[in-house]
Amino acid sequence: MRQIELLKLEVKRYRQISEDAQGRAAMLQSAMDRHMAHCDRDEGAVQRLRAELQEANARRKEQVAIIERREARIEYLLNGHSSVQKSSVAKGAKWDVRRLFKVRMGKRAN
Repeated sequence: MRQIELLKLEVKRYRQISEDAQGRAAMLQSAMDRHMAHCDRDEGAVQRLRAELQEANARRKEQVAIIERREARIEYLLNGHSSVQKSSVAKGAKWDVRRLFKVRMGKRAN
């Protein structure tokens, strides 16, 4: 009989330990769920910020590329324009030299 009472007390104690553990597990699970919900919100905000940052970087790179293309075009036009001027001056000078030689040689200058 004493042994049965001791076993009943042990069962009662183990049930209490089990219920305490179950309550603690439930409390930890709810805390983890709250934390995960909070982290998910934070992660969503972080993801949005990352997307906005990537978009801003892409826009910046696009603008830099446009600026570089425009600067290259300006440089080309400056170099091309000056080379066109030089070549037209050179062609004009060449033509004038030919005319001078033709006039000196007695040929008619066109």
